[in-house]
Amino acid sequence: MLMQAADKPSSPDQQDQPDRSGQRGKLAAGWLLVLMLLWQLPSTAASLTLEIDGIDGAARDNIAAAPILLALQSAESLTRLRLRRARPAIIEECAEALKPYGYYNPRVSVRIAGSKPEWRLQITVEPGVPIKVNQLDITLLGAGADDRVFREWRKNWPLPTGSILLQQQYEQAKQDLLQRARQRGYIAARLLQARIEVDPGIHSANISLQLDTGARAVFGSVSDESGIIRDDTMRRLQPFQAGDFYHAELLEDWRSNLAASGYFDRIDIIERLSPEAEPPRIDLTLQLQARPKNTYTVGAGLGTDTGPRLTSGWDIHRLNRRGDTLSLGFGVQATDMEFFAQAEYLRPIGDDPGEFWFASASAQRKDDDFEFIDTATGEEVFPEIDGNRFNQLVNSGFIRQSQPWDGWSLQRRLFVGFLNESFNTDEPRPDSRQLLLLQDNPELLPLLNQDQQVLHAGFSWQLQKITGQGFNIEGTNALWRVIGAVDGVLSDISFLQSYMGLNYQRKLHENGKLIMSAEFGYTEAKVDNLLLEQDGDTLDFSLTQLPERFRFQAGGDRSVRGYGYQSLSNNRNGSNHLLTGSLEYEHRISQDWSVAVFSDTGNAFNDFTRPKLQWSAGLGARFYTAVGPIRLDLARQLDTGDNALRIHLTIGTPLVTFGSLPYLSGVQ
Repeated sequence: MLMQAADKPSSPDQQDQPDRSGQRGKLAAGWLLVLMLLWQLPSTAASLTLEIDGIDGAARDNIAAAPILLALQSAESLTRLRLRRARPAIIEECAEALKPYGYYNPRVSVRIAGSKPEWRLQITVEPGVPIKVNQLDITLLGAGADDRVFREWRKNWPLPTGSILLQQQYEQAKQDLLQRARQRGYIAARLLQARIEVDPGIHSANISLQLDTGARAVFGSVSDESGIIRDDTMRRLQPFQAGDFYHAELLEDWRSNLAASGYFDRIDIIERLSPEAEPPRIDLTLQLQARPKNTYTVGAGLGTDTGPRLTSGWDIHRLNRRGDTLSLGFGVQATDMEFFAQAEYLRPIGDDPGEFWFASASAQRKDDDFEFIDTATGEEVFPEIDGNRFNQLVNSGFIRQSQPWDGWSLQRRLFVGFLNESFNTDEPRPDSRQLLLLQDNPELLPLLNQDQQVLHAGFSWQLQKITGQGFNIEGTNALWRVIGAVDGVLSDISFLQSYMGLNYQRKLHENGKLIMSAEFGYTEAKVDNLLLEQDGDTLDFSLTQLPERFRFQAGGDRSVRGYGYQSLSNNRNGSNHLLTGSLEYEHRISQDWSVAVFSDTGNAFNDFTRPKLQWSAGLGARFYTAVGPIRLDLARQLDTGDNALRIHLTIGTPLVTFGSLPYLSGVQ
C-alpha cells in the first residue's frame, strides 16, 4: 500500500519548528546589502604630513619637493609597511636634494609617526660641512674674448673661490653667459667645457668653464614691402645700419621707434641668419600693418574751475608717405564762455627719430571782465567792466625727443611765435558809477580797448618719468620754459619770462603716497601802477603790460585750492611773477577709493619783493576710474578770515599738468 508524505500526520514538535533555511537566506541577503552600501561609501583618504628639522630656507623646500615624498603625499592609501619600505629612498632623495646647496655629506634620519589614515614623517637633517669652491678656471676664447659684456659677466660671477658651491647659481650664470653671447651677436657661441669636480672628502670643488664666442654677426639687409611710409622716413627710425655689429637691444630700440611713430598697429621683425657668410649676417624683414589714418575723439567734462566743458579732436596720423601728422582740437567750457580751436602739424626731419619741425595755431575767445579788486583784501572796490578777449597765436619751431635715461623722456622745443590779442569792453551803456569812475580816472580809458601784437621766441625743456596706474601712479614731471620779445621788432612790448614747474608723486608704502608740486615764474615787463579814486574810495591798481596769454594767475582746482579759479593776482587781472607750492598725503582705503590731506600756498604778483603768499589746507577724496582719478577736495583759506569751505572737483592726475602755467600752444 502506497503512502503519500502529504497525508502523513506531523508530530507536534515538527509543527512548532520555524523554517531555518528561509531565515538563513534572508540573513545572507541582508549582509550582502550592507556590504554593497559599505562599498559605495567614500573611503577615508590617507594623509601624510612632513616635519623637516635641521635645515631651512630653499634647501628645506627642495627636500619637501623630493619626488618620493610628493608621490607618498598623493597616495590614496598608506600603510606603515609601505612607509618603512620607502625609507631608504627617502633618505637617498633628501641627501640628493641638498647637493645643489653645497651639502654633499649630510646625515638624514626618517621616523614614522602617527597612524592610519593620518601619518607623519619626521625627517631630521644634519647637513654637515658645505662644499666650497677651491679652484676657478674661466676661459673665454674667440673674437669676443675681450668684449665688455663678457668682462661685466666675469666681474659679476657669483661663485668666487671660498664661497659655498650653489649649483643653481652656477647654472644661472652659465645660461646668462650664453644669452649675453647670442644677444650680442655671437650666434655660434658654445661651451667647450663646463665641469664641476667635487671632492666630498675635503669639502672642496673645482669649477672649469670655457666658452668659444665665435665670430660676431652683423646686421644685413632690411626689407619692408608694406610701402606705408617712405624709405627715408623709415631709415630715421632704424638705430643701426647694414654692417653694424648685431645687438638684440638695437632691435628692441627699433621696435620702440616704430611703435612710437604712431604709423603702425602691428609690428613684426623677422630675422634670417646666414651663418656661412663672413662675418655671419642677419637679414631683417619687416611685416607691418598700418594704423587707421584718422582718429576722432569727443569728450565731456565737469570741473569747479571750468564748469561743464566739451572737447573734440581729429588726429590724422599720416598725411602722406613722408609721415607728416596733423592734430586738430576744438572745445568750449562754461567758465568765461570760452571757445577755442587749435592745430599742430608735425613733419619728420633729420636722421634722428625724435626730430620734427612743427607749426601750430590756436584761436581763443572768452569773457574777460576788467576787475577792480583790492589785492590785499580780495574785495571789489569799483564795479567790474564787462569785456571779452580774443587772441590768435601761431608758433613754429623744432622738437627733439629723446630718452636720456631708462624710463625718462626729454622733449626740447625751440620756437618762434606771433600773438595777436585784443580786449574790448562790451558795455555800450556803463552805469552811473562806472561812468563816474572813467571820468575821474581817464588814464583807464586806453586800457579798456587794447590790441597787442607780440613776436616772441623761446625754448622749453620737459623731463618726465611716469609709471604705474590708478593709485600706484608715480613719477616726476619737470618743465622749464623761457620766452622773450623785443619792442619794435614786430612787437608792442619787450619782456623776458622764465617759468619752472615740478610735479612729484611717490608711494611711501603700500597704501600711502606723497604728492608735491611747485611753480616759479619771473618776468621782466613794464607795469602800469595807477591810484584810482571815486567817492572817497581809492585803489592801488597794478596792471602788467604783458598780453593776458602770458600773465600768471594762481588759485583754483589745480593751483592754490581754497581760492577761486585764477583769483590770485594783482587785482585779479594777472601778474608778472608766480610762486606756488603744494604738499599732499594720500591714503588708500580700498581698491578704488582713497582720502587725502593737503596744504597749498602761493600767489601771483607784480612786485617780486612783496610776494604775499596765501595759504590753504583741506581734505579730499579720490575715486579711481579708467579715465583717471575723480578728485573731490574741500579746502579752506588760512589767512583771510574766510572760514567757508570751497569745493574743488577735477578728473585726472595732477602729475601731468601745471596749474598756473600761462597757456601757449605748442609748448604746454
